[in-house]
Amino acid sequence: MGDAAYLLQKSPRSDALLEKLPVGIKGFVLREDVEARGLNETSRFDAIDYEDFVSLCVTYDKVQSW
Repeated sequence: MGDAAYLLQKSPRSDALLEKLPVGIKGFVLREDVEARGLNETSRFDAIDYEDFVSLCVTYDKVQSW
């Protein structure tokens, strides 16, 4: 969420951070945040809207958002 969308930009720093994620962890990014920052969507994360975000939040017991 928010400026965390900048992680979509390919760089040595973002690559190093993403390499630390355990295998099988799925990431999501709010499409509105991508568009607001002029970024391109990437296959690293699934771009979702707010309705999808709410659905994810009520589906899982633990939610991490930065």
